[in-house]
Amino acid sequence: MKLYTFMGNSPAEALKKAQEVCGKDALVVSTKQLKKRSITSPALHEVVVALENRDKDQTTKHNSLDEYQPKKSSSQNSKIDKNVILEISSQAKELSKKVPQNTPYQFNEDFKKDKLNESKLQEQIKILNEKLDSIASMVWEERRKDRDNLIIPPEFATIYASAKNSGMAKEHIEELMKATIKEMPTYMKRSPSSIERYFQVLLKKMIPIRDESIFLNRQKRRVMLVGPTGVGKTTTLAKLAARYSFLEYDLQVGIITLDSYRIGAVEQLYTYAKMMKIPIESALDGSDFKKALQRLDYCDIILIDTIGSSQYDKAKIDKTYSLVKESPIKIDLNLVISAPTKLNDLKEIYKNYSILEPNSLIVTKFDESRDFGNIFSLTLESNLALSYFTTGQEVPDDLQIANAEFLTNSILKGYKHKESS
Repeated sequence: MKLYTFMGNSPAEALKKAQEVCGKDALVVSTKQLKKRSITSPALHEVVVALENRDKDQTTKHNSLDEYQPKKSSSQNSKIDKNVILEISSQAKELSKKVPQNTPYQFNEDFKKDKLNESKLQEQIKILNEKLDSIASMVWEERRKDRDNLIIPPEFATIYASAKNSGMAKEHIEELMKATIKEMPTYMKRSPSSIERYFQVLLKKMIPIRDESIFLNRQKRRVMLVGPTGVGKTTTLAKLAARYSFLEYDLQVGIITLDSYRIGAVEQLYTYAKMMKIPIESALDGSDFKKALQRLDYCDIILIDTIGSSQYDKAKIDKTYSLVKESPIKIDLNLVISAPTKLNDLKEIYKNYSILEPNSLIVTKFDESRDFGNIFSLTLESNLALSYFTTGQEVPDDLQIANAEFLTNSILKGYKHKESS
């Protein structure tokens, strides 16, 4: 007697191989499962058969392969058939899990099962999201000290970070956050995007803007630009002269320069005035200043450029103060500041120039800064409205009327630089 071993993915497959090789007279010695079926590989079954010598009595054979064939009258055959059917059924069920739910030929029973699995999956996702929210809340709460113990829901994390990174004063961030949390409808507080939009609207409403049309409607407008050295007063004045005289308005414009220290700046201003056909006067002291005002009295608007000085140079600031007080006509003062200047320095600048009682703020060099919350905080500290922004060195192009939405976007999203042509 010889033993033969055959392998198959199912008992039926192994038996079929044995029958093909050994014939129906082979005896089944054993059957067993060597490996269970997995997601990536099929099961493996082993069948061992024995083949007797031909001269033996064939009628005394037992467990021949004939007995394993699918005959309805044999109980053993029924058992094997049942195993094969169970195997096929198991494979079909596994495959059904991988078939999309909208497959038209899915069995109704499997479809219901998939629906149940989908429901369970959705429930698990919901539980997971709740756990993540809980963890985020715990981490957010642990970092409260970094927010000076300001109580803010974790959904406000993104907008809080944007405000904090903008250079805005801590007390102003706290004020804005508390106002947003208090006034915002409850149903909107679960959505970070809704929170951002609401915060943006609130911030925009708090930015004071000076109405240019109302200012220009007054007769005999005399405008003086004051501020520290290097903020761009002279260039800004040239841009304003172009705007008032021919770009946006048709006003008779005159220029007076009080800057006798920087020869280059004076020559630059004279060049601009000549190009725009605008009359220009120089003044070294109070007497010269009065005479210059009288000579340009016919102008609708007179723009006055002053000497730049450190905010700590009180002597020069006091000199400008004397000129303003001695003027026979009221002068509108505009404090010119640079956007990249840190908030603490801006506060010092305003403190020392406040003796002049400025009427508005002009912010220059937007294109040279990344943070703009300092400007918002200064408007609250000084109670001054914004009149103009400058966004580059080009005269007369890089000037625009102060705009609350523009500043809000710059604070939260950064300044968008112009594309180079």
